[in-house]
Amino acid sequence: MNLIDNESIGPSTGEVLSRRSSARDAAESDGRSSLQIYLQDIGQTPLLTAREEFALAERVRRGDAGARDHMIRANLRLVVRIAKDYAQYGLPLADLISEGNVGLIHAVDRFDPRIGGKLSTYAAWWIRQAIRRAFAHHARAIRLPVHMLDRIARLRRAQASLSEQFGREATTDELAAELQAPVEKIALWKSAGDAPFSLDAAVGTGSESRRLSETIRDERAPTAFTQLRDATTARDLRAIIATLDVREATILRLRFGLDGDEPQTLHAVSLRFGITRERVRQLERRALQNVRNAWAFRERIRTREEIALDERHHRLRAVVREFVAARPARRSRPVGWNLRSLGASDR
Repeated sequence: MNLIDNESIGPSTGEVLSRRSSARDAAESDGRSSLQIYLQDIGQTPLLTAREEFALAERVRRGDAGARDHMIRANLRLVVRIAKDYAQYGLPLADLISEGNVGLIHAVDRFDPRIGGKLSTYAAWWIRQAIRRAFAHHARAIRLPVHMLDRIARLRRAQASLSEQFGREATTDELAAELQAPVEKIALWKSAGDAPFSLDAAVGTGSESRRLSETIRDERAPTAFTQLRDATTARDLRAIIATLDVREATILRLRFGLDGDEPQTLHAVSLRFGITRERVRQLERRALQNVRNAWAFRERIRTREEIALDERHHRLRAVVREFVAARPARRSRPVGWNLRSLGASDR
């Protein structure tokens, strides 16, 4: 894992990293990750005092590569701290640190100590900009604007601070009070900060493993009821169209593609029958009206049948209730009865 681009920071830092590569290989054999080794390495460089920072910055302005290397290594912990604010947004922490290091390098090259201020304050902006560019290019399946990333980072810091303070996860109202933002905004930032799931992700293990997409219900898939309803409707329509005049029925089939073919235009149908397009439109309109009338008649008949069926069911339920009410109540047996005593009484 190359967390610093050797070419962009000059030969001095590149040589230092090269000398450390063998030590890293040995440490990785002990089970530690490259990130853990890197964090241990950067902790060996002490932080700079204000006087040391000013002196090194002046040397950097004069082209001192060693001073430039020292300033970069002394501020690498700042990159790690800022990168952690953007973790869990779609990029690994190591990649965030790598991008942030590029921003730190630009800040060291452009820092002018005579203007005033600390390098850490100046470099923080460059580090965040570099990390944001990484997100804009390849961090998320759904790209978030930069200002939203900043608000999500503030939300994460507030969550961590309040969780440590209360000993539990902070509520939405507590986060809203801490960040002085409406509850609706807090909910929006929370949902925007959630990483999207891949529908191809594996769910389960072994022989029961399957893709996440296979466990999600397809709302567009027809249910058994809709399939039965559509089949019944299609059957009734075919029966009604079969009662029409042959030419009217054929025009409807051609215009709406009822036989599984593509719907045809008025011009194509007019050529087939040798009539004008206006005449085809008139016949189509008349055929549709006949279908509507026949459909309405069927619905009236169906409604009468359903009403009659409901009345029969109602009468049957009334008869059953009267029969149950007329039956004498069953006498309960004494608690002490058993099969032996029952057999004795029968004898």
